Amino acid sequence: MVDPGQEAGDWLSAASPREKEAFARQLKELLALVNQPAPGLIPPVDLRRRGRENPRLAHVAPGLAEELRARARAVDLAGPVLVHGDLTGENLLVKEDGSLVVIDWADARLAPAWYELGPIAFELFQGRGELLRLFAGADREAFIERLLDCCCLHDFSQR
Repeated sequence: MVDPGQEAGDWLSAASPREKEAFARQLKELLALVNQPAPGLIPPVDLRRRGRENPRLAHVAPGLAEELRARARAVDLAGPVLVHGDLTGENLLVKEDGSLVVIDWADARLAPAWYELGPIAFELFQGRGELLRLFAGADREAFIERLLDCCCLHDFSQR
């Protein structure tokens, strides 16, 4: 049987700075290939409604919940592409040669490409600053804005 690879979360915790840099670069390249328009492939989801009605908002301060709902109402959803929607340490494998394999497309949907950022930042990278900086690149402010947009809409696999 062919070994599909090691879970990326485990792999990243032991990776060298150079390996992490290569990983971030390769992940961005992979997303550029995957995040393409795919009209009709998946039934559309009302991301704004989903963001405004997300049950996790009941567990945050009322003022913050309203801020998140307001941002969800105003966010620009132009240019939907195919997104995996759940790129976590378990759903991304690193093969022995360093190449990446994406598994478990159950949460795939049509959304702006930045919809991937929440699971990547919080679940795959586990908030590690060095990985976030590598992935964000030079325009960190735009990265933060898109990450905030994602946090307003993403259900983070709640059913």
